[in-house]
Amino acid sequence: MKKIVLDIHIYLSLLCAGYMIIYGVSGIAFNHDVHPSERDGVEWEAVVEVPDADEDQVLAEAVRDRLDLVGWVPFWRLSHPEPDEFVFFVDRPAREYR
Repeated sequence: MKKIVLDIHIYLSLLCAGYMIIYGVSGIAFNHDVHPSERDGVEWEAVVEVPDADEDQVLAEAVRDRLDLVGWVPFWRLSHPEPDEFVFFVDRPAREYR
């Protein structure tokens, strides 16, 4: 009797383990774009008062706060493509703001 219960326990746990792996992989696939499409993002504009700041990181964080965005500003993605233009990104899981 003990051998039968042990065998049932082992085989049912192996069956459940397979479903747990499938559940985990599908959860990652649904929550993250494995192959992000080349779609255009949503564009919106807002008028905000830009504060004076000595450093680009401080300026980017101040603008992020005034736009009520949630996320972090990676310092390696701050740029000045033109003299009067400042580009920064705000990242958070599954979102990116530029």
